[in-house]
Amino acid sequence: MLSKLSLIETVRYYTGIYGKTGKKRETLTLNATDGGGNRSPSDEKIEIFAREMGLTLEEASEMFEEYGKHIGNTIELIRSLLERGDLESLAREGHSLKGSGRMYGVEEISELGSKLEIAAKNLRKTELSDILSQLEKLRRKLW
Repeated sequence: MLSKLSLIETVRYYTGIYGKTGKKRETLTLNATDGGGNRSPSDEKIEIFAREMGLTLEEASEMFEEYGKHIGNTIELIRSLLERGDLESLAREGHSLKGSGRMYGVEEISELGSKLEIAAKNLRKTELSDILSQLEKLRRKLW
């Protein structure tokens, strides 16, 4: 299990443009397939996250799984906010997803978070449902 201090230090490094290695952060964009091998897209993301953060694969996997649980909870919250028509809170959740996706190297979540934030701020309710569907699909693919 990661200590609280280790987790905080890791998050501090990863929220910047450069990781512990001092090199520009790698990104991986998901395609419709897993690249033809047996490796899943989440395995590749975990490896990149571990390498950039100076973590073991076990530590990175643990953090990535916790992030997956967080995304699941966030999806449920977004669904509830959408049903209530709380666009201000939806915009905040989109903003949070934008940052957390970038922190964990899951650019697709970051992009969907940005779209969610913009759609909520611009009162585009139909787009919000589509974005939620895309987020659910991505979660199933990665976790």
